[in-house]
Amino acid sequence: MDTKNHFVFVGNRSRQCRASGTKPFRPISDLQESHLPRPALTTKIVVSHRTSAGRITDQAAYDAYRMETPRLLAQYGARCIVAGAGEEIVEGDLASARFTILEFPSMSSLRDFWESDDYANVRAIRKGAVDLRIGFLDGFSPV
Repeated sequence: MDTKNHFVFVGNRSRQCRASGTKPFRPISDLQESHLPRPALTTKIVVSHRTSAGRITDQAAYDAYRMETPRLLAQYGARCIVAGAGEEIVEGDLASARFTILEFPSMSSLRDFWESDDYANVRAIRKGAVDLRIGFLDGFSPV
């Protein structure tokens, strides 16, 4: 590779450069390989998400559901990304009192979780405790 006309930015040297009158760029040929910038990571991991939004109608039943769910999520390699109340609506009128995003390693693990007998029993606890909208979503997580 001809490095004579290739330049690279070397760190955050703007203050030093103003004081010394030098430029923050150096020819690649002047740099050791260990000083060259590493390419940005472009690898992404496919993950799947279960989203839910709703209004709690029976707090005691919903709390019982919430106590059982983490154990099952761990069995399927899932984790909670977002769980909160008081969503601020900035557009539209689909307000909900509770919003949750769960991340699963794959759509098959999400479906296995959803269709499992264990979760069916826990879902039965939740039934009638919350007016809910649930969705499945494939996506990417940067490495």
